Amino acid sequence: MALALLVATVTFVKMPTLISANLVSQTAATLVISPTTALPNQYIAVTGEDFTVGGAATISTISLGGSIVDTGKINFGAPVNVDSSGKFVTNLVVPVNSITLTPGSYSMAATDSGGKTAAATLVITAPTISLSPVSSRAGSTITVTGANFPLNSTNIGTDQVPPVTINYNITTSNAKQVASIFPDSLGAFTTTFEVPLSATIPSTANKVSTAIPGTSATATATHSVTKPLVTASPIMGPPGTVITITGTEFNSFIQVKSLSIGGIQVEIPANLITDSAGKFTLSSVVPTIENGTQPILAQAGTSTYTVNFSVTGSSATASTTQTVTTKTTYQLTQELSPLGDNLLRVYRFHNVDKKWTFYDPKPEFASFITLTELATGNAYWIKVKRGQTTVIGGTYRDLFEGWNLVAW
Repeated sequence: MALALLVATVTFVKMPTLISANLVSQTAATLVISPTTALPNQYIAVTGEDFTVGGAATISTISLGGSIVDTGKINFGAPVNVDSSGKFVTNLVVPVNSITLTPGSYSMAATDSGGKTAAATLVITAPTISLSPVSSRAGSTITVTGANFPLNSTNIGTDQVPPVTINYNITTSNAKQVASIFPDSLGAFTTTFEVPLSATIPSTANKVSTAIPGTSATATATHSVTKPLVTASPIMGPPGTVITITGTEFNSFIQVKSLSIGGIQVEIPANLITDSAGKFTLSSVVPTIENGTQPILAQAGTSTYTVNFSVTGSSATASTTQTVTTKTTYQLTQELSPLGDNLLRVYRFHNVDKKWTFYDPKPEFASFITLTELATGNAYWIKVKRGQTTVIGGTYRDLFEGWNLVAW
């Protein structure tokens, strides 16, 4: 039996490619933000492409950091339409809330009524502050400048911004509010505050920080409280040398309580206080003390600060026995008569009994006068109305308006 071989021919036909219009509409949407870095209450532009085509779609929601942005902050409160090609452009006010008050990168997502969505990243800039000066005394005035805070704006869709509080950390756990201010329309501010008098003297790296209600985020800077400084001029000389002692960086308007040279208390005016800049100046006579380096101690307020003076040509010894020298005395009114009506008052401080004596030329003080003689080797505080150069005590003296320390 013969077998028949059947051969079948199979023909493959290439079908035409069909492109569905629905596939075009499924192209991934994109979102572009400009600028990509912003501040709370700032307007930004939001552009979307390849959203739902056809011209009937609108933007349903825009969220930032997972929180829906209120429609009043988008497109001035008007609907945002997606055009026939799937594109939209709108403006948006960055909200002022706990999210945007914390600097960082946040996802902004837009969703249209057709269900298409896209996202982009918005960076909230960190606020900063700077201080001038960065080092000064307690009680001094500091200028603080801030930037990148919420914009203070009344434009459509903007929020009312909270005030920025400035705190000064006296200790790590003790912060004192020293100022409060609203930022301007650019998110900046400049204000001043006084370094707390309770700040540690001296101290370094005291934190100055901002606080805004609704967030724990802060901007910080550091400030140092300087140590008061006492200087002497000249810094070397024999006993009897008149030296000028200057104190700086002290608190304002505090009393200079005492002054000692080489351990010996010397006279100072009873009402000597630091000025508004924390400075004082006085003159004193170096007493009879040993040669070598001797400390000058000035106490102002509750603190005592030191500068050294080099004593030369002294005949003093370390003996506890003190030589008493005979002093020549003169009648005060006769010796100071060249000053005439320019003389206002004379003071002397007695080291032994720690008491002041005084002379005042006004008649109403006649019964209270306790100083009637001037003695060689003593120092006297003489107050005059105006500057005067004249001979008193046998020596030409340059007297300046106010108090003058004169060694007799």
